[in-house]
Amino acid sequence: MAIEAYKDGIELQRENKQKTEYFTGTDKTSVTLTINGRQNTIPVLGVFLKAAIQGAIAQIN
Repeated sequence: MAIEAYKDGIELQRENKQKTEYFTGTDKTSVTLTINGRQNTIPVLGVFLKAAIQGAIAQIN
């Protein structure tokens, strides 16, 4: 699997799939994180989504 991050989404290339998949518009969604009692709301940018997917895959393997 290969993941390319963009500001507004990601591009996925998977084995046994001929077509590249694009997931765009993720930057229109946000996530609120609370760290040490401080809240931050951030848009779901491609780099954030890529890291989350790669982290989930690493936990499986």
